[in-house]
Amino acid sequence: MAILGASIISCDKLDEVVYSSLTDANAFTTGENAQAAVNSIYAPLRSLYREPMFYINDIAADTGFKDGNCFEVMNDDANYVDNRTETAWTLLTQIAARANIVIDKVPQMSDGLFRNGITKEQLLGEAYFMRAFAYMNLTDVFYRVPLITDSDIDPTAKEPLASVKDIEKQIENDLFNAKDYLPKSYASRDDAGRPTYGAACGYLARLYMRQAGRARLQGDADAADYWNYALEEVNNVLALEGVQYSLQPSVWDVFDPTSEDKIYNNELIFAIRASGSIVSGSWDLGLQFTSWDYDMGWGNMYQPLEMTWKFDHADQRYSVLQVVSYENVYNPDVLSCLANLSNDEVFTPPDVVNKMLDMLPQELFRNPDTTFLDPACKTGVFLREIAKRLIVGLEPQMPDLQQRVDHIFRKQLYGIAITELTSLLSRRGVYCSKYPNSEFSVSRFDDAQGNIRCHFL
Repeated sequence: MAILGASIISCDKLDEVVYSSLTDANAFTTGENAQAAVNSIYAPLRSLYREPMFYINDIAADTGFKDGNCFEVMNDDANYVDNRTETAWTLLTQIAARANIVIDKVPQMSDGLFRNGITKEQLLGEAYFMRAFAYMNLTDVFYRVPLITDSDIDPTAKEPLASVKDIEKQIENDLFNAKDYLPKSYASRDDAGRPTYGAACGYLARLYMRQAGRARLQGDADAADYWNYALEEVNNVLALEGVQYSLQPSVWDVFDPTSEDKIYNNELIFAIRASGSIVSGSWDLGLQFTSWDYDMGWGNMYQPLEMTWKFDHADQRYSVLQVVSYENVYNPDVLSCLANLSNDEVFTPPDVVNKMLDMLPQELFRNPDTTFLDPACKTGVFLREIAKRLIVGLEPQMPDLQQRVDHIFRKQLYGIAITELTSLLSRRGVYCSKYPNSEFSVSRFDDAQGNIRCHFL
């Protein structure tokens, strides 16, 4: 999973190369101008990722903050008039439209026109991948969009909106084609920015995980199937570990554009560098982060809590890239904030809780029969931090994460709150939902209190 997670988008190596002035009369008459047509698909990426997608995704998140910015969560009045939304739409549909032209025209060309290492299969593989890339991002941002796969249709035409199911089926088909046509690697660094077989597998995994999450929220029984499809594609990527991909000793080496060795490092699967001079000019396919240089609470990796639990805490991809407890982050642990509020109930800060837990025999957190009671829950911070340790400690005995989480929350952790407010705070902190019988709880209970009960004194 770590290699898949490092699929960072942000590379300025895909500048369009104009081989000739192409017209309807002379386009797709040689392998070289077919290659130029493929190169043109990538041309919108720098403008797309240098600003529009950064603002739409990072600042629109509730962890992003920039005073007065149009994309703040609570600034709806300004959001809809900002031209970066329109720019993202225009550039993504432009990528899809250019890919359509290649997909329609290249198969009609004679195989004898392709020489000098240019192959029809590779060009088609790139076009299929980039069309899938465009529609994946369009549906991420705009949800339902027109699905245009015919190059004769004007991409600016007001076509009817397609269902997300139909769009995702097209994405899946395109990525399957990309897997069939794309190489595992390229011989020359000049082609290093182009998608590969591994990139197609990684993007399929992302598609299936998105479908699994939506199916889970809808109570769809197909969710497990999607997770298994995703796992199959992840394993396809991991099979290339040590051959095509390797984790870098320092995580920042993955994004550093200051030397060729770092630009062409083999942890990257597919990348678009939005800036050729700064490490923070980066955007990511799967993990979505910006560097801590901004120091504004950005830098989050949007991923399931369960995935965070699986990371080795010594790995820089956990300790550096993920928001857990950093002094230089604008947004601290919310429970640390609550600890500083004036109230008739004293809230214990997370760092104090962990110092207290460090004093206990650590074998307690490796015993599935140990039970813990917080008789005066305020925020649930004691139970939350105990749960983190149990999740790690019980893994050898319970490899299945959800089974382990259910066992911990249902049979090992208990709390009593003396007010309704603190009971809700505690459940939110422990179960990730103030109602543990809701679909958003990390462990589903049959009632709305779970094991954290409210007892009025």
